[in-house]
Amino acid sequence: MNDIAKMREEIDKLSARVSLLADKIKELEFIDNDGINDGDEYFHANGAGFIYSSIAGGNPELEDSFKKIGNRFKTHEECEFALIRLEVLAKMKKFEEPDDRPWNRGIPHYYLAFAMDTRTIKVGLLYVNKCNDIYFETEAMAKKCIEAVGEEDLIKYYFKVKE
Repeated sequence: MNDIAKMREEIDKLSARVSLLADKIKELEFIDNDGINDGDEYFHANGAGFIYSSIAGGNPELEDSFKKIGNRFKTHEECEFALIRLEVLAKMKKFEEPDDRPWNRGIPHYYLAFAMDTRTIKVGLLYVNKCNDIYFETEAMAKKCIEAVGEEDLIKYYFKVKE
């Protein structure tokens, strides 16, 4: 193989590598993009739950920290929804089973599910597979949670079901 052929082969390999890297960059940009660009107004909450607006691009490190924890929103309403959702989750956690409760056959774990067809909250039961964030030791405890939090708030904020 002559030098020109070797160079062309090397160029083809590099072109393929550049193409793969360009695709990876696009993928990472998509994952990192929350749709807020420099100069856009966005909303975030402080630790006390007060909502503030800021202009993107003014403090990149702070904005990245907001973005990493999911505390950067396009609208005031989205930010407010996230805060109320956190309140609902905090109320639910008062009823949840201890974290160290074992997962094996014979030990039931109850959870809440939303039935789309009847638009009602059901209490489900699992023994082995874990598929939710919050579980209850008993069906009665799950029902107390529903009563304390309220079905409407659970449907809207926990299950994120729009009317």
